[in-house]
Amino acid sequence: GRLDPEEWLGLDPSSCLKLTRTHDLEMAKQPSQVWLMRDRRWLYVGVRSQIDPSQPLRKKSVWGDDDGVELAFRGAEGGKGTTFVLRGYPSMRFQTLSQGGAKPKEIERISDGVSIRAKLYPRRRYWTMEWRISLRAIGLDPRSARQVAFNVTVCKPGSQEMVCWRPSTAETWRLDGKGILTLAPQPPPRRIMMPGLTPTR
Repeated sequence: GRLDPEEWLGLDPSSCLKLTRTHDLEMAKQPSQVWLMRDRRWLYVGVRSQIDPSQPLRKKSVWGDDDGVELAFRGAEGGKGTTFVLRGYPSMRFQTLSQGGAKPKEIERISDGVSIRAKLYPRRRYWTMEWRISLRAIGLDPRSARQVAFNVTVCKPGSQEMVCWRPSTAETWRLDGKGILTLAPQPPPRRIMMPGLTPTR
């Protein structure tokens, strides 16, 4: 749950998604930052969320009542299909919602393909969360998928805010095409022969 610069390409502020507005289009009192990386199988999401210093972090797992992070994904091609909605909490519990059309088997697949960790920094007045998400679990073929409709929302009950990357007056998981995540292509795997070694049968 700790965002180490060595793991997150330096945690460069210029390369993060800046969550500065609420779902009702107001400027956020407590903004958040999100970093994303990928490899051949996984999408990694790191979230740093400022909190109201006068309010304790709410650590249960009820969306709207407790601090949490919502991620929403949908294949960008054609603008239709299942929207996968994931919600994670400082308790390190996560939920997969069916409201976006996810079927029971898809929800089970996501449950097996997602892990989260969280860490609280009370003196620094923020908390962090790391996600590891199987690309296939959210319906993306790592060999060919390049774009996905995307949004991330951080629930901040202390300041009574839903802070979003792409604000919407509808439900935060409803993707209207304004937020597109482009996945960088991965180089083909290389076979490296070490000097002095011979293949075994």
